[in-house]
Amino acid sequence: MRDEEKTKEQLIKELIAARQQIDELKALETECKRVEEKLRQQNEYLTALHETALALMNRLELTDLLETIIARAGGLMGTQHGFIHLIEPNKTEMVAKVGIGAWSKFIGKRVKFGEGMVGKVWQTGRSLVVDDYRSWPDRLPDPNFDILRSVVGVPLKSGPEVIGVIGLVYLEEGRKFGDEATELLNRFAQLASIALDNARLYASAQQELTERKRVEVELRKAHEVLEQRVKERTVELSTTNARLEEQMVERKRIEEKLRQQNEYLTALHETALALMNRLEINDLLKAIVVRAGALVDTSHGYIRLVEPTETEMILKVGIGVFTNFIGHKLKLGEGLSGKVWQTGQLIVVEDYHTWPGHLPDPKHHILHAQVGIPLKSDNKVIGVLCLGYMQEGRVFKDEEVELLSRFAELASIALDNARLYTSTQQELTKRIKAEQTLAHYTQELERSNQELQDFASIASHDLQEPLRKIIAFADRLKTLYAGALDSQGQDYLQRMQNAAKRMQHLIEDLLQYARVTSKAQPFRPTSLKSVLQEVMSDLEVRLGQCQGRVEVGELPVIEADALQMRQLFQNLMSNALKFHKPGEAPVVRVGSRPLGGGYYEIYVEDNGIGFEQKYVDRIFKPFQRLQGRQEFEGTGMGLAICQKIVKRHKGEITARSVPGKGSTFIIQLPIQQSKKTGEDHA
Repeated sequence: MRDEEKTKEQLIKELIAARQQIDELKALETECKRVEEKLRQQNEYLTALHETALALMNRLELTDLLETIIARAGGLMGTQHGFIHLIEPNKTEMVAKVGIGAWSKFIGKRVKFGEGMVGKVWQTGRSLVVDDYRSWPDRLPDPNFDILRSVVGVPLKSGPEVIGVIGLVYLEEGRKFGDEATELLNRFAQLASIALDNARLYASAQQELTERKRVEVELRKAHEVLEQRVKERTVELSTTNARLEEQMVERKRIEEKLRQQNEYLTALHETALALMNRLEINDLLKAIVVRAGALVDTSHGYIRLVEPTETEMILKVGIGVFTNFIGHKLKLGEGLSGKVWQTGQLIVVEDYHTWPGHLPDPKHHILHAQVGIPLKSDNKVIGVLCLGYMQEGRVFKDEEVELLSRFAELASIALDNARLYTSTQQELTKRIKAEQTLAHYTQELERSNQELQDFASIASHDLQEPLRKIIAFADRLKTLYAGALDSQGQDYLQRMQNAAKRMQHLIEDLLQYARVTSKAQPFRPTSLKSVLQEVMSDLEVRLGQCQGRVEVGELPVIEADALQMRQLFQNLMSNALKFHKPGEAPVVRVGSRPLGGGYYEIYVEDNGIGFEQKYVDRIFKPFQRLQGRQEFEGTGMGLAICQKIVKRHKGEITARSVPGKGSTFIIQLPIQQSKKTGEDHA
């Protein structure tokens, strides 16, 4: 019998462990879905960003461009309300040039440096998010702005100088601009700034062209006059021609610069789109270096990534002369890459040989001009992209450095994408293994449940029948031959009868424990108050004997196995009446309160003898008792049955107690059970 009890305890432990692992696997599955959703959302944002950027580059008329920028920005953020302020030529005010939605009536409004949302962004040069404009301390006093709720402003820059501000607004209560939305809007503003520079450059060229036409008209008029006064105006005509030639040279210079910038932008976007399709890390790194080199006409470069320990940086991919340095490691602040890592800033070196921070190893002195650009994730340096020229005297131009800086931002996004994809693949592999493990434990659980049902069948027939015979023959022996036994024989007989009865109670309780799953009923809407009233009716005689009282509060209707709910309350109420303090009438309070997430908390509180809180886990284990059999009857299975019933209903049970002051048993149960759960346990 002891071996069977040990086997039963082992089966119970395995069942509990299996249930915990199932819960952990479900949590893991939820996390995988969250990561997949984040990856999908980020890809949608990037696609929208690039489509928007390409649309902006085709607009060179300033007003049309501004209207397109604010409309596209609103589309990215899911709002129809926004504005663009541009700095006035006197640089003392900004004026609202375009507005959409609620902001259309504020076109022409002016703000000063540091004034309101626009002035703050202009002053700091950084983006600003206000969750509720109405309560923002620096808001403008105009009551027309009371309709605004969440507001975000990001700077438009030309180089380091702020030339304007994009603002977007949510009018809906509780809707806010998150960190990811603000970061996306910042990147959009950088591309919009390039397009704005383009448009301004185009406008300047148009003005020059208009001026040239005007001069040509004047020249024609001058020619008419010159035909009459050739000799007197020869000097003036030469001067005019010289000025015209200068204007033509300047126009050609502007047109060439505009053409070159458009070529750079086209190459930048084609390269960025190509990177977004690569999700394998090493393949992506190689593509980044090759594409970056092509942008500035060099075939020498590398990428270093920060190691997980964050103490070293390793050269992962190299092209040209740097293929010989793959695997080389650097520390923070060491060499060009180490300095970029340390400062988080782009560094340009015109001649590596004379640069104070160069590495002493002559093998690194192959190149002359070098540029190191940080690759960042959430403003943290995760790597460095470095390019170099072998030709002496060849340096990186300002426009090339600016182009590489913007390229590095897009490359960082692609690298984040690839890392997230790699992480998702690893999680997917873990999930597959976990599902295999779950299938194994499910088979084991089914086997254990079958063994438990087999044992219940044996216990209900094979064990109880001989036990009933022992009890019956012991009663007959006591009735017929009690007079023939001495006092010691009668004591033995009494002990045998008591032991047989205890054995009978143990088998009955063990059967009840096994039937929680083997004889379970389907889940149906169940009034816990009605169930409790039936239990109180069953305990009416016992309540009268101990002069006990039960106070019942509100109890919910939930999906449950009504018979098991009755058994749950029966065991808890019986314990409350059994373990009352001598000389004091027991008082039991039963009630409930709603919890978040579709759960209810039910409590059963008594004024009994209580127990030490450190034993709270022990009392729910089978055959565990805190008092001796001489003090209180029972087998120690009542609370174990309660816990098994609660677990089957996807709930939790615990207790709080103070010795001498009573106990409170707390059960958390869901209002509704899933269909699959009901079928599995019916």
